[in-house]
Amino acid sequence: MSTEFKKIKGQTVTSQGKKGMTAWHLAILKENLEAFEKLWFWAKETELNTDDLLLAHTNIGFTVLHILAMENRVGVLQKMWVCDEEY
Repeated sequence: MSTEFKKIKGQTVTSQGKKGMTAWHLAILKENLEAFEKLWFWAKETELNTDDLLLAHTNIGFTVLHILAMENRVGVLQKMWVCDEEY
């Protein structure tokens, strides 16, 4: 993978929109497991710290884990543990 492509993937995973939400936040809100898994893979592939990404705050202070708990996204939580073991 080229350095430039790796950089773009890393920016895709970490960039925040107007409300401070990352692609991870959005994938969780929509319970899109496929997107979440791809973002997790990209984070690992680009050597980003997934712990930091899970703890990134929106503008109102919510992390990915807060959203998982509030929205009862058990399926995403389970996928997160599987991704952590696989990648």
